[in-house]
Amino acid sequence: MNHIKFFYKSGGLATLLIILIVGLLPTQTINAQDDSRMGPHEVEWLAHQGEADPILDLTPDAPIQPLVSLRRDPSHVIFGYHPYWNGTSYTSYNYDLLTHLAYFGVEMNSSGQITNSHSWPVTSLINLAHSNGVKVILTVTLFDNADIGTLVGNASYRQAAIDNLITRVIQGNADGVNIDFESVPAGSKTNFNIFIHDLTQAFHDQIPGSETSIAMPSVDWSSSYDYEYLNENCDGLMIMAYAYYWGGSSSAGPVAPLYNGGMASYNIDRTVNSYLTATSNDGSNIFLGLPWYGYNWPVSSTAQNATTTGTGSSIVYSVAEPAANSYGKHYSTDVHSAWYNYTASGQQRQVWYDDSLSLVTKYNYAKTRQLAGIGIWALGYDGNRPEIWGGLNDAFGASTPPLSPGWFYVKNIGDGNVLVHAANSANAESYQLYRSQDAQNFELFREAPSPAFLIDSLPIDTIQYFKLKALNTFGASDFTEVLAVSPFVGQSEVLIVNGFERVSGTTNTFDFVKEHGPAVFAAGYHFDSASNDAIPPDVISLTDYDFVDWISGEEATSNTAFSGSEMDAISVYLESGGRLIISGSEIGWDLEAVGAPQEIDFYHNYFKADYFVDDAGSYEVQAMASGLFNGIPNFHFDDGTHGTYDVDYPDG
Repeated sequence: MNHIKFFYKSGGLATLLIILIVGLLPTQTINAQDDSRMGPHEVEWLAHQGEADPILDLTPDAPIQPLVSLRRDPSHVIFGYHPYWNGTSYTSYNYDLLTHLAYFGVEMNSSGQITNSHSWPVTSLINLAHSNGVKVILTVTLFDNADIGTLVGNASYRQAAIDNLITRVIQGNADGVNIDFESVPAGSKTNFNIFIHDLTQAFHDQIPGSETSIAMPSVDWSSSYDYEYLNENCDGLMIMAYAYYWGGSSSAGPVAPLYNGGMASYNIDRTVNSYLTATSNDGSNIFLGLPWYGYNWPVSSTAQNATTTGTGSSIVYSVAEPAANSYGKHYSTDVHSAWYNYTASGQQRQVWYDDSLSLVTKYNYAKTRQLAGIGIWALGYDGNRPEIWGGLNDAFGASTPPLSPGWFYVKNIGDGNVLVHAANSANAESYQLYRSQDAQNFELFREAPSPAFLIDSLPIDTIQYFKLKALNTFGASDFTEVLAVSPFVGQSEVLIVNGFERVSGTTNTFDFVKEHGPAVFAAGYHFDSASNDAIPPDVISLTDYDFVDWISGEEATSNTAFSGSEMDAISVYLESGGRLIISGSEIGWDLEAVGAPQEIDFYHNYFKADYFVDDAGSYEVQAMASGLFNGIPNFHFDDGTHGTYDVDYPDG
């Protein structure tokens, strides 16, 4: 079995994560300082050599989507590995409880070349994680001690490795790289420092907002790691806090003992203390990796910590937990680990593993020691059992600020009365509504336990702007986009839809209704407004309005310009006689240039448009003499200097 390594440090949306998994984990045996044995990931990796890779990518021809921002700042990192041999189990993960998904992985040789990509990039994995706001990390492995020394000891090999990693991460539109080196030689300490320094600098220079991190050993047996230097020259340290007992241990025992407990002189608490001492008690860049697996040994008796009679083998949580419940689970409060005995083919066996109780205890320990977060080796080993995800939720699900509400709308209901309504946000305890009359200066207007506000007696024939956020004990979400309404005695004729959610590669202030609303109002119409997320579930019906003004902005590339359900709603609206105005610069590229047949058909038949080029190379619009816009003078759109955003790739 193997172990998880990672590190995370808060950064921008395009955050890149590099994780180096280095060093070997200790064993609670007489030969505890024998660091010649394989690292935990290498053991697992070797067990799958010679096997054909399973099917991994469910949508290999789909475009890879960048990370979607959930506009929240999680309180802790939860970094989980997905080994390639676990196939498509990533489709069943609870992404609400993850911040990073590390694909394990691609293999590197001593000269810095990738020798096996194991189906990377896996488009469906990347898109599923990104659509849930979870960063995708590419893990790179090199397990041979001598090869690691060769790589970090040669400047040209180091540079080749760095260049190849940058290329592969960009290829998969990923958010970081995890370098899994599980045995840095004792004599390579300085060269490893140089490699990390250069790696960090290159990623920061070439991919702004990127991060580098190192997965570190629980015990540095060979003094190969300069904790202080590495902490200062990369973005974080991820501790591999498991495999304290391993397959070759002389007695059965806890894989991740929290304390000594009379059987674990090396343990998580001792490991964490050594790191905090070296880093001046700064745990803000340190992550505690924990196992979703255990070990199964042949033993000489049923006594706790029994002597082994042979080599143990790894056992995943989904197998160990039901077996423990069947044979009789024991729990050691001394080391905080579960264990059980059973007999197979006349041989007494003893299994130690971490269950949901022991894991929650260790998650809470990481929080108490003010570490940055935790890691998991490995996702998929849970077998979809709910209790292990429930443990994550118990420790972290209720200790983070809520997400920004999903759909959101502001609707005139007559006589100066307005309804402001948004989707409920998980774990939110209250909602704050802010109001402005100029879209610039907002003040707290009301707070309520539900995101539904009925506002009366607003001045007729004005424009009122609103935004809201969700709150709980641990903080607040980001604000929603800004929406607006023009209070009126009757029903509004126009609906303004904000469909511009993209945040990477553009400038998005989420307040473009301040440009559209006054223009609609000046033309003599009253309007409501809604986020595009309110349209497909029919929270707001397009057919209630004579006109719809849809703000698409630069939606596409990072986010699909129009989802299938949005296209369906627009089709119904237009077929019923509705009138639609759409503004945006990437619509043709998304729907026709890279679109599926049904998207191309929608673009031609409902938008009545043809796509010719991705970048027209101009900020000027000229009306065609034979077209609908004949007679309209030429006009310009924003190059980024007129208060909105740079429309840098207008379709032609």
